[in-house]
Amino acid sequence: MLKKKGRDNLALILLIALSFTTHFWALGQPNEVVFDEVHFGKFASAYYTGNYYFDIHPPLGKLILAAGGRLTGFEPGFSFESIGLKYPDSKYYGLRFFPALAGSLIALAVYLIIRNLGGSKKMALLGMLFIILENSFLIQTRLILIDAFLLLFGLSGILFYLVSRNSENKRNRLINLLLSGIFLGASVSIKWTGLIFWFVVFLFSLSNLIRHCFAHSKNIVKPISLFLVFLFLVPFIFYTSIFAFHFSLLPNSGAGDAFMSQRFQSTLNNNALYNSEEKMGFFEKFFELNNVMLNANAGLTATHPYGVKWYTMPLMERSLYYWVRSEPNGSYSRIYLLGNPFVWWAVFLGIIIFSVSILRKLVKRDWKFLKSKWIPIVFLAAYFLNIATYIFISRVIFLYHYFPSLLFGIILFPFIFESKLENRRILWGIILISAAVFVFFSPLSYGWPLDKFLYEIHNWLPGWV
Repeated sequence: MLKKKGRDNLALILLIALSFTTHFWALGQPNEVVFDEVHFGKFASAYYTGNYYFDIHPPLGKLILAAGGRLTGFEPGFSFESIGLKYPDSKYYGLRFFPALAGSLIALAVYLIIRNLGGSKKMALLGMLFIILENSFLIQTRLILIDAFLLLFGLSGILFYLVSRNSENKRNRLINLLLSGIFLGASVSIKWTGLIFWFVVFLFSLSNLIRHCFAHSKNIVKPISLFLVFLFLVPFIFYTSIFAFHFSLLPNSGAGDAFMSQRFQSTLNNNALYNSEEKMGFFEKFFELNNVMLNANAGLTATHPYGVKWYTMPLMERSLYYWVRSEPNGSYSRIYLLGNPFVWWAVFLGIIIFSVSILRKLVKRDWKFLKSKWIPIVFLAAYFLNIATYIFISRVIFLYHYFPSLLFGIILFPFIFESKLENRRILWGIILISAAVFVFFSPLSYGWPLDKFLYEIHNWLPGWV
């Protein structure tokens, strides 16, 4: 038993090291602007100059990027004008540091969630390995982008709720509930799509609250209060506090002025409408900016050649171009947002199998079985809800919008195939195939040069690279 425990702990340490290695290895490659670094680099730079900018997402992600830039002495002045623009020095490393750090920790968060859901160490290690060997997660979390924060904070919110739920110590329960609320608020403060993680905790909490109220009908004030405070009030306070930092760091007129009302602009230094006597309270600014963000998101109707349909996301039918550079020898270095096909399709197969089993039990009204599976069912519901959200959103959809669903699917995978994974040949087969496919597609993840032949053998589907 001790020997097995030692092996499991060693495997965990090695996988953590592997996660950090894949993210931080050659972090400066490419030394050029990649994909939406053209936007987020500008937004982060604005905090150094104090010039007001506008983005359709809340500010926390850009604040963290700016903090990373401070680590390497990054200074404003670089334009981030276009994809492929070469960085003048290595100071941009700092802007990629925190996304890479957050991306490295996502695998550990998945491991801990599976363990707190009752999964074995072997199951948790497999889920962790799926994250590490997922090419699209790697790409999205080692550039000047904010999705790494969205995913890590959302998973952390779920994790701390589960830790609280499993704790028998009252003080520890409250501390972890508080941390859960903070991280859920942090996820929404990156992008509003972080609400999908809040939804998972909401369903867990609501279920526990209902059970408590039925079992202890005379003692419901305290649990209802905790439900409201930690799931609503704490995330909201965190969310609003981020905007307080945001406004305080952007006192000057900037490129984002035109999105705001004349009254808002009158509070910005050097704006033509500036009025030192104009008073606009924090919450007035807060609600105006959030309303503008909401309208701007709703107004995004432009198409994109790399956009996808919501129902094709689980199949990874279309990749997303990030960067390309021609090399002196005639080959090309490219980065495409393309996931590990084995991981994507294996997870989707698991989702189909589990969904069918749930539907069959519903038809048979096997409430005992459904009750025993209510926690996996919550993750399954969140998986489909994240996808279904994009049915009603007019804006262009990209492959990375599927990431929360993919995370939920990876968490579910070891539970769906738990009995199969007891077979060592099946388990090692899954691991080896995942690793081989990850390595095969890694040139398109890191931007390594490929000649025409090698490039074309990566085109498994017409919509890929």
